[in-house]
Amino acid sequence: MHNIAPPFHLPHPLPDPPGIPEPVDQPYCGVLHLAVDATDVDRGIFRVRETIPVTGAGELVLLYPKWLPGFHAPQAPIELFAGLCVHAGGRDLRWRRHPVTVNAFAIDVPDGVDAIEAEFQFLSPTDPAQGRVLCTPDMLCLPWNTSVLYPAGHYARGIMVDASLTIPPGWQAAGALAVLDHADGTIRFERTALDTLVDSPVLAGRHVRREALDDQVSLTIVADEPHLLGATPEQIDAHRAVVEQADRLFRSRPFDRFEMLLALSETLTGVGIEHHRSFEAVSIPGYFRDWGDNAARRDTVPHEYVHSWNGKHRRGADSWTPCFEKPIRNSLMWVYEGQTQYWTHILSARSGLARSPLPPRATMFAPAAAGVPPSTRPAIPSSPPALLFPGRAGSAARIITPKGRSSGSMSTRGCANCPGTPARWTISPASSLPPRRGTGRPTPMNSTRWSTR
Repeated sequence: MHNIAPPFHLPHPLPDPPGIPEPVDQPYCGVLHLAVDATDVDRGIFRVRETIPVTGAGELVLLYPKWLPGFHAPQAPIELFAGLCVHAGGRDLRWRRHPVTVNAFAIDVPDGVDAIEAEFQFLSPTDPAQGRVLCTPDMLCLPWNTSVLYPAGHYARGIMVDASLTIPPGWQAAGALAVLDHADGTIRFERTALDTLVDSPVLAGRHVRREALDDQVSLTIVADEPHLLGATPEQIDAHRAVVEQADRLFRSRPFDRFEMLLALSETLTGVGIEHHRSFEAVSIPGYFRDWGDNAARRDTVPHEYVHSWNGKHRRGADSWTPCFEKPIRNSLMWVYEGQTQYWTHILSARSGLARSPLPPRATMFAPAAAGVPPSTRPAIPSSPPALLFPGRAGSAARIITPKGRSSGSMSTRGCANCPGTPARWTISPASSLPPRRGTGRPTPMNSTRWSTR
């Protein structure tokens, strides 16, 4: 036989472009300074100015966050990112978008520069068809991932950020980040790691009501109109009871404080997004006013609150990533969302948010409570269903496999952020969960992972 070369006129692939630098677990060379001006609420434009330290001349790759915790998929709204300008030493710097990774930007850093300054805008959609609406003339939600660039090649937990937010005069804001000071509409936050920043959105508005549900958990309500904030004591008590019932269920708390951020709006896009020390939820304007007619809309609060335990403090081993460029895998989504919804129905009923002892659709989770997968579960390749059940007081929660056997315990041992513990997170023998009350040192964010091994 003769070897026949392919015809030269047929197409052949070009070499792949250089990849994005792989993240390494070491501190970044300096602190990022991030200032977001969100005062242009009529047009929904967030203006960002960011100072990024550098170690010397050469190429620096900046990334716009793509894989976001809580979304289970790449969600970077790069089409809403606009107006990037980069400066250093009093002159403009050239930047190039990566030819394949469209959320990556390469900057040529000249000699004699120890920091660069990036300016850009985030354009909030004005219609849901354009994406998630984040801003109206009366309120806004700032997910920090929309308004930050970060240097490639580092774990997000190793990049420290000094962040500030400017809001319109007379507005109030709430979020899980600790505040240094608030003057002339600008809020300065305590220095924090990038992964914590992105996990700590801010809700701000003109019409705000704040309720302390206990000494660690607060409910902040922002509404289109002042009269929509008129919750009765009984309605607030039902939300307070969610906190009390979760304490009885889980017997511990994985946070030092928690902010329930609830927006009541017909303009902002309706969402419920979990975070470790907060959640952001957008519900209907008549959430309190039409209380008797919207019981089905009230499970968002307990659902996102439960996620602090199930999905944040404890999460699937393959759903944790070192930075926002690495894909999130969801082999234990059954636990992350399925079991969270099961406990959502339980807490809704026990707190009084729902009238019936157990909503009818909760029965679909009943087999899961016994460790048996529902017969209607799609027959697609995936990890076996596993369920997290609270342990007895003083013991760790257990992973339950479909046959009802305990496959191990999940605890906060092995937390890479805790002194004196192994760097690798693992399933450890049953051990104590964190104390219910804070000890002055916050529980490390995203500190424990699940594993079926």
